[in-house]
Amino acid sequence: VLLASGPLSGAGDETWVKPAIEGRDIVIEGEAPSEAARRAAREKVEQADGIRVVADATTALAEAKPFAWTASRAAGTVTLSGAVAPGTAREQVIAAARQELPGLSVVDQMKAASGAPEASLAMTATALKTLAALKSGSVALVDNKLSVKGETADAAASGAILAATRKL
Repeated sequence: VLLASGPLSGAGDETWVKPAIEGRDIVIEGEAPSEAARRAAREKVEQADGIRVVADATTALAEAKPFAWTASRAAGTVTLSGAVAPGTAREQVIAAARQELPGLSVVDQMKAASGAPEASLAMTATALKTLAALKSGSVALVDNKLSVKGETADAAASGAILAATRKL
């Protein structure tokens, strides 16, 4: 009830907050996407009328510095590993992998972390398009830098990869 009609309603994405209410006391749990989000959620609950005690059992995602992500392609499988932004980013990256590399099995070994570069999802999509041009190999993003290792089918695919990476 508190989340639906109280201090967290309509205030950003606090779906990660799991409250346990006992009388006028509340315990908040969950993994916040950042330390700032963790503090903000606690402050919003503390400002609610009628709350006597707020016990904060939340944690914040660790920050990945550098923010490193990798996708590798081998034997009919794409393996996604490294850091992924919190929220829906994981689902978006997996969907992009399935779209760019149809017919390949997608293995998710990513770990949620804070500290993603602002354009990380767009860069990940470009990296996956690049991986699709490889017969086998890997792409890696470290903060805003893309590296590509692998074998292309032909010179045209190599040229397409070079052209795509120049746009980053």
